[in-house]
Amino acid sequence: MSAGRIVMYDQLSFLQGPGEQLIRFANLASNRKHLVVRERIRNTVPEPVEEPQSLLRKMLPYTTVGVILAAIYCGYVFYSRWSENREAVEKVKQQELLADQKTVDAYGGGKLKIMTFTLSSGAIHRGEKLDICYGVANAKTVTIDPKPDGETWPSLNRCVEAAPKKDTTYTLTATDEKGQTDTQSLAVKVR
Repeated sequence: MSAGRIVMYDQLSFLQGPGEQLIRFANLASNRKHLVVRERIRNTVPEPVEEPQSLLRKMLPYTTVGVILAAIYCGYVFYSRWSENREAVEKVKQQELLADQKTVDAYGGGKLKIMTFTLSSGAIHRGEKLDICYGVANAKTVTIDPKPDGETWPSLNRCVEAAPKKDTTYTLTATDEKGQTDTQSLAVKVR
């Protein structure tokens, strides 16, 4: 017999030899003789029996991956929408700033400016009245020479009446807080 190790189990002894083959010995205590019963036991260590896994346990790794992918996709969608919305808001703000700047520039951009100065007619008959309309930006005082029938003050849109008796040239003079002036003139013919 080949060398091996003896493993005691209950009333029987086993000799484990090479190649994982076991020889079973029965120990007869009365006459100390060994009765050899050769019996080959193929699988002395029982194979682990795989317990059947539930369907949920089998699907768990796949569903976890699916949930992670869905979360990544949702995060991407929310981020891209937020980013696009932010860009759109910035674009609208830029357009509003440009429009505001154009408006400020149109009204003089903080500088004294005569926006409009018009007469309702370039020629009138003696005794008729005409409207002198003006608009100024950033002015402290406004004067029209010769003085019309109505009062003048700084305004973006104001009209006053006048009744000239002969050909007249009206001069609008606007003055700001720094003392700078801007003037424009218009002529009316009286027949």
